[in-house]
Amino acid sequence: MSFPAYPSYQDSGIEWVGDVPSHWLRQPLFALVAERDESNEGMIENNLLSLSYGRIVRKDIDNNDGLLPASFETYQIVEPDDIVWRLTDLQNDQRSLRTAIVRERGIITSAYLATQPRGIAPHYLSYLLRAYDLTKVFYSMGGGLRQSMKFADVKRLPVMLPPANEQVAIAAFLDRETAKIDALIEEQRCLISLLKEKRQAVISHAVTEGLDPHAPMKDSGIDWLGEVPAHWDVKRLRFICHIGTGDADTADAVDDGAYPFFVRSPVIERIGDYSHDCEAVLTAGDGAGVGKVYHHFTGKFRAHQRVYIFSRFEGVHGRFFYAYMSEMFAKVVLEGVRRQRQWHRFEVVN
Repeated sequence: MSFPAYPSYQDSGIEWVGDVPSHWLRQPLFALVAERDESNEGMIENNLLSLSYGRIVRKDIDNNDGLLPASFETYQIVEPDDIVWRLTDLQNDQRSLRTAIVRERGIITSAYLATQPRGIAPHYLSYLLRAYDLTKVFYSMGGGLRQSMKFADVKRLPVMLPPANEQVAIAAFLDRETAKIDALIEEQRCLISLLKEKRQAVISHAVTEGLDPHAPMKDSGIDWLGEVPAHWDVKRLRFICHIGTGDADTADAVDDGAYPFFVRSPVIERIGDYSHDCEAVLTAGDGAGVGKVYHHFTGKFRAHQRVYIFSRFEGVHGRFFYAYMSEMFAKVVLEGVRRQRQWHRFEVVN
């Protein structure tokens, strides 16, 4: 998107900002906001708020991770148009969005910094801080990377200040444009969800009913599978491949390793040696990736000790086996009628 140019520009004097319109002023943060410090002692307010993904959201005060009601007396009260900052865990988390504007009165943890805009349009400041946030400004303030900061550490943060009417116009423009973009993102999410469903349906149909819609069918003898093409066989897993596990640990991974190292996630690490040289299908044996993470690979590799390795295929193509397992195992064994992980008893059609 292109924007009309201003008549003249000046150097902002701020490394991460660059040139700005000549009529804009530069002010330190403390000249434009005040630190809010209103305790919720006595449970004055019970509208529990939290900073999540760059937004202030409501939380259920009656179901909040085991916190007792008395715990919320240590929280602070915030008002609409306040700006909340999460300036904790700066060393370990450089991905989170750390500022957001408050839309309603409520309470929020005192671990966060709450500021009240006084000499600047709140929504303009909110967008400006979001830009600073995305530029990773907060991580290098105060003479180096810190674990956390307070208002005293950010109060001299330089702020570019357009005239008041221009601040309002900029914020209104960004409200409109970001709303349009958010709507497009939501449409794409819906489309992606539908395409994923279609993809799964295509794979499921192909690996259980084949490609010929006119092929004669027979009862597979498996309640969850139903009919399969009459010329297909149904065999237990142990009769069509060898089932083993890896022998390495996560700590064995090396950044410049010569061989793929399959762990329990979609990410393929590297390792310095190999234990297998074959065609194989690999999947997580425990953790969040069970039934969800699958790899098909041919060549030299090594695998984590909690990764299952299916190899030495007999009477089944590895790519078909990969498609069948990645589509059917989680659906049938982990979510369906047979909640167990006895791999050798799982039936495969071919």
